[in-house]
Amino acid sequence: MSSPGSEAPLRLEVGPSPRLAAALLLTHGGALGLLLAAPLAGWLRLLLAATVLISLAAAVLRHLLPTRSGAVRELIWKPDGGWILVTGGGSRACRLRPGSYVHPLCTVLNFAGDTRRSVLLLPDNVDVEQFRRLRGRLGLEKTRY
Repeated sequence: MSSPGSEAPLRLEVGPSPRLAAALLLTHGGALGLLLAAPLAGWLRLLLAATVLISLAAAVLRHLLPTRSGAVRELIWKPDGGWILVTGGGSRACRLRPGSYVHPLCTVLNFAGDTRRSVLLLPDNVDVEQFRRLRGRLGLEKTRY
């Protein structure tokens, strides 16, 4: 087994996720469907529907449109444990915060740096092999502490 200093940086290019798009449409569409069936006053139903649609728009802008300037387009995990987030507006050095969620179907990485940021990774928005390596390295890092 090689030492952490001899590893090459792990690079993950982040793209759009059809699975996430389907999940967002299903959950937000379901919420709108339930609002139609709910015995609420018309003005309240309209207000709640607007809230659901704003939530959908925010989720789409944040997670499904990697072309916008603030979207994370690439993650680089350096051998020294530091991270670089590459966005449309440039690159930022940061560190991985505790509490990230790692699972084969969905991984959420929480970062701290000049701003706090979370990145959602699914098997269909990153290279499958790189995604597997990321989960493996994160598992090894957990055992070191």
